Amino acid sequence: VAVTSTGGPGLVVARTVLGPDGASLPAFGTMLGTPQLGANWLVPAPGAGTAPGVQGAAVASLSVSNPGPGPASVVVGPLGGTPAQAKLLLVKAHSLLVLAEPPVGGLVTLDVRSDVPVAVEADSLPSGAAGVVSSTGLPAG
Repeated sequence: VAVTSTGGPGLVVARTVLGPDGASLPAFGTMLGTPQLGANWLVPAPGAGTAPGVQGAAVASLSVSNPGPGPASVVVGPLGGTPAQAKLLLVKAHSLLVLAEPPVGGLVTLDVRSDVPVAVEADSLPSGAAGVVSSTGLPAG
């Protein structure tokens, strides 16, 4: 969803996710909307190397949103990785693509590059429901 404000004091966009009754913890999360689009993104892992933020922490999925009028060619790979470790994605215009397979997973910081501006976020584990433990990527350039 793209939100645009013209004139006035501006606005703050956020998303709140509540897991179903009986879901494991955490079962509630909130995240601010991505304030800009970009062609290069870094997506930090929830920990580093053999030191997860909490036991079992890992990137579960990566979401790439293309609000533009044409397709986006997106390359996702581990930061500092080789071309063989990268995955090429095609994200249709006005679409969201979710990747939940390598190179996504574990405690790897992801390098995301697109030929058109996109928005990027990640869901992490452990979580009581998809979207509860989310973070936006960091525009890198």
